[in-house]
Amino acid sequence: MISRANTETANRERLLNLIEQYGEIYFGLYGNLEWEEFLSGDSEEVSADIPDGAVKYKGHYYYVFDLEDLSLIGAEAFAWAEEYCESLGGHLATITSAEEDSFVFQAMKNQGYSNAYFGFTDEAEEGTWVWVTGEEVSYTNWSSGEPNNEAGKEDYAMYYYRNTTGMWNDGGFNTSTVSGGHAFICEWDTGDTTTTASDTLCLRRGNTFYINYTLEGGNADLTFTYGRASDEVLIGDWDGDGIDTICVRRGNRFYFSNTLGGEADFYIDFGRTSDEVVAGDWDGDGCDTICVRRGNHYYINNTLESGNAAIDFTFGRIDDEVLSGDWDGDGYDTLCIRRGITYYINNTLEGGNAAIHFTFGRTSDSVLSGDWDGDGCDTLCIRRGNHYYINNTLEGGNAAIDFTYGRTGDEVYAGVWYDGTMDVSLYFETYEYLVDVLGMTRTISWQFLSDDSYEADGFYLEWLYDTFSMKNEGAKNVSLYGIGIGSDVSEAAATLKNEGYEVSDE
Repeated sequence: MISRANTETANRERLLNLIEQYGEIYFGLYGNLEWEEFLSGDSEEVSADIPDGAVKYKGHYYYVFDLEDLSLIGAEAFAWAEEYCESLGGHLATITSAEEDSFVFQAMKNQGYSNAYFGFTDEAEEGTWVWVTGEEVSYTNWSSGEPNNEAGKEDYAMYYYRNTTGMWNDGGFNTSTVSGGHAFICEWDTGDTTTTASDTLCLRRGNTFYINYTLEGGNADLTFTYGRASDEVLIGDWDGDGIDTICVRRGNRFYFSNTLGGEADFYIDFGRTSDEVVAGDWDGDGCDTICVRRGNHYYINNTLESGNAAIDFTFGRIDDEVLSGDWDGDGYDTLCIRRGITYYINNTLEGGNAAIHFTFGRTSDSVLSGDWDGDGCDTLCIRRGNHYYINNTLEGGNAAIDFTYGRTGDEVYAGVWYDGTMDVSLYFETYEYLVDVLGMTRTISWQFLSDDSYEADGFYLEWLYDTFSMKNEGAKNVSLYGIGIGSDVSEAAATLKNEGYEVSDE
């Protein structure tokens, strides 16, 4: 059984922000207009000049270009590359933190490159390195002995194939630097720093689960039961809808539910009863699957099916504690191993040395991973009893957030349980729900000569049979999904019909 606590505050803020964005909206509709998509849609406008394969990190997009027929060298090649990025609405990439550095380096490798230049140069004054954007130089990552200006011609920072951990080299851009090549990284700043819903906590007592939609104490927002008290529990987005749900494990059988509560939707058999298991989105398709661990050997299946693993590799030591997460925001989950208070992260599903290591917390702490601030990158939360300490960067130091929740004996999981959207179908059935959510009061009818007209803070709602109207006071036009649909009901209906929507003739 599911019981949902009061979420009116979040709903009110979400709806008013969207009405402010879209202006006045009123029309009668049946059929295929996807209202949930409308109210949950990403309003970010991204330039069409950003390539489809560009990857996003904290509101910035990155893409590697390699113009093999580029005959320019040195300063002319660098200037041409910057102009090329600018012609697409961006600039040569600037790198201002270790997290961004790790993300861009991995994105370059994922595109199949081992060398690429970015927007850091000392061509104007030898030894004085500046970013092409003019921003402050707050971070560098030079390899040992670099920059060395070999042959007096290396004035441009780059990732270089010999530096396999991503440390920087100075190169000549299409000249002098051995096998340096002519690839370069463009960056676009969209101004939108929110990419995903954020993780919060779920407590378990027996087979009852208590979810809080915020990183705060207090009562649970959602309570439900699932499985048995003796089950092992895994959390994941099993169907790619953006919401995490529960999988319970009994031996080597896994029971998956795509809703929070109720019965399992399906089950699979995978691995052995003695395996340790972690969940993650290993191939970046938006759906979590299973990884089984035997010692320091890992076996991954990218589908929720029985059968042999698609990937296997070794990493770390037999006695390491293991966490999964998308540490660099590239959309792929990988592993983090813990030894005491030291954490070792690899941003690929391979063996070898860790790409990042840092210390955080105490040896006795319990640890969770999650994207706590919604920036697309997972970090750590340490637990001491019922007190939680979160750091939003993969670094040591003091926690950015701390709060208490639940009891010391609770089992705890992290996940995205609620994406902030509202089920707008409720408003077709009972508009009183929306009136209550927004705290609206009756007002004079402006559209349908209806007795059911309401207002709150300049936002108006009116309803007549199957047609409703929403507007902000003073809005002059109606738009939806970027379609201008007029300034009155008849004009809106005609335009929407032309766009393929089913519209009431009332």
